[in-house]
Amino acid sequence: MKLSHLKQISNYLKKYTKIVSIYRVDDNIIKIIFNNNQDIYIDLTKSNSKIFKTKSPLFSKEPYTAPFDIMLSKKINNTQIEDIYLPNGDKILRFKLNSKSSYKKELLYLQFEFTSKHTNCILLNDNFIVLEALRHIDKFSSYREVKVGQKLLDLKEKNFIPKEYPIDNIEKFLYE
Repeated sequence: MKLSHLKQISNYLKKYTKIVSIYRVDDNIIKIIFNNNQDIYIDLTKSNSKIFKTKSPLFSKEPYTAPFDIMLSKKINNTQIEDIYLPNGDKILRFKLNSKSSYKKELLYLQFEFTSKHTNCILLNDNFIVLEALRHIDKFSSYREVKVGQKLLDLKEKNFIPKEYPIDNIEKFLYE
């Protein structure tokens, strides 16, 4: 996914105020249902990640029950979106969320990483401690460990100026 496209999609998603439901429909595809029953899919296939919509909804054959999936639905369903942005201008889409239960308010971050080799979905608390991740990455595989209970480090800064690829019609683009 091009950084330019991710910036434009991030701005498009800011029209939503709530994540009603979130779950996996395939090993690498996460479905997010926003307020007004609008949904998007995030495909985190390595080297081929993308954000898209479909005219025919995708469903999983059986519900995913891994710790990641349980934590994702428990923490993210029915959360208010405070912000959607790309931290440090990287190919990371971060949702700043406010979870309000009947007795407790909790600030969370849901982070989708489109960094080709290490695509990932990571759930973080307000101190950027990893609560759960689609892919756990050890310190032998990357300088940036993704492990439950560990603080998530920022990506190393890249010294390049990305090209801009304007999207004329973002709805049409997402359906392609």
